[in-house]
Amino acid sequence: MEGEYAELKTYERLAKTEEEDNRLEFSRQLGKIVRFGQWFQLKNVMTGEYLTASSTDAATLQVLNMAVSLTLDNSKS
Repeated sequence: MEGEYAELKTYERLAKTEEEDNRLEFSRQLGKIVRFGQWFQLKNVMTGEYLTASSTDAATLQVLNMAVSLTLDNSKS
């Protein structure tokens, strides 16, 4: 049980670090032009959800394309 608690704390710390890194990168890139091939995030300002593309799942209607969804977190899939 103690090992699971430590693992949970590790994941919470990693998530917090990633969130902070994303905020810093957002601030750094704000106002710059998005170029072909550049990584970016799309966030719905009303709901706070992120448009997330899955690197492992195919789209339902067009199976040659990646599946996309709205998620509350901005972690990479």
